[in-house]
Amino acid sequence: MSRPFSRWLPSLLLTATLPVIAHAEGPEYGPELQGFDSPYTLKHFAFESQGQSLQMGYTDVAAHGKQVPR
Repeated sequence: MSRPFSRWLPSLLLTATLPVIAHAEGPEYGPELQGFDSPYTLKHFAFESQGQSLQMGYTDVAAHGKQVPR
């Protein structure tokens, strides 16, 4: 193996494996709030937009009436 190639090979292999490692860690989150742990009830809203039937997941959390300090 030539010297320049052997110098870059470890970096190339590490770069190639990073997406696999990153994908394997942590929970997956979905577009309708799948994967989120929440004390609030998950509700769904179905609607039609631009000729497509769509559905959205949401939580309705009441305001507590206190200002958040900055």
